[in-house]
Amino acid sequence: MLLRRLAVASASTGAATVLFNRTSLCDDAVDPVQRRNSDPPPPDDETARKLVQRWTEQEERPGYLPPNGNWPAERPTKSDIPFLRAAFDKCGGKDHLREGPRTRECTEVSFKLAVALLGGTLYGHVSDDDDQTSDAETSEGADLMRCVADAGSIDGLCGFAYLLHNGDFVKEDVPRAAKYHEQAATAGYAQSMHELGTMFYLGDGLPENYENAAHWYRQAAERGFSGSMYMLGELLLAGEGTKKDVPSAIGWFAAAGELGHRGARSRIVSAIGDGPGRYYDVAALRVSDWAAVLLG
Repeated sequence: MLLRRLAVASASTGAATVLFNRTSLCDDAVDPVQRRNSDPPPPDDETARKLVQRWTEQEERPGYLPPNGNWPAERPTKSDIPFLRAAFDKCGGKDHLREGPRTRECTEVSFKLAVALLGGTLYGHVSDDDDQTSDAETSEGADLMRCVADAGSIDGLCGFAYLLHNGDFVKEDVPRAAKYHEQAATAGYAQSMHELGTMFYLGDGLPENYENAAHWYRQAAERGFSGSMYMLGELLLAGEGTKKDVPSAIGWFAAAGELGHRGARSRIVSAIGDGPGRYYDVAALRVSDWAAVLLG
């Protein structure tokens, strides 16, 4: 279990790049932007070395950080609340969500207002003390997120699932969170696909099932979600929940690495057989910290 949690933690530290980002209603199709239909081919030795060289040069740039694809992509802050609240009221407030007809623009405003009211509660931190919302605002945000989810916004479904999973200003209900994620994932939402994969992988609120984990990680990976690319690579490498396929695992690690995922990049560094080398030094990663996950 510890190694599995380390692998998931490594997946979450990379850029979770979703190749589309728009609020839509559940009965709308989500655009399958640049979706892969097959495993990416593994790089040959020369290509792998060139990848590591490029990644190392990136890491050596002062202030370099991998692409930030954390969810939600847009994070309105406390200072945005007055503007968003005015737009929300203009749309008809909660009556718009409960009774409709719902427009995409107003549903998006509702979700953004919920995110702003929740502050760092939704994604674990705030960037500045001045952005911390009050308990009353956070509670209002949680209630609004529930309304947005019940109105059929897949962003809202994912957001409320997070709150249910963590017990933030709502009663913790992990099985119910899984149902919200499943509804969003079925509509094509990569973030929720990844979350379902992790819940099945860890047995967190759902029965531990590597086959289901591999299914959902693959669905998100095919949509360009680098954390799922990395986790799918791990499952392929170990033959857990899917047929063991080392070349395909390396292909997914390379693809995730190109999107900035540091755990996946470290797998490629290990695969070329030159030892840790300069990449680990410039990425400020200690080999001993990665050994259990990468070399065990």
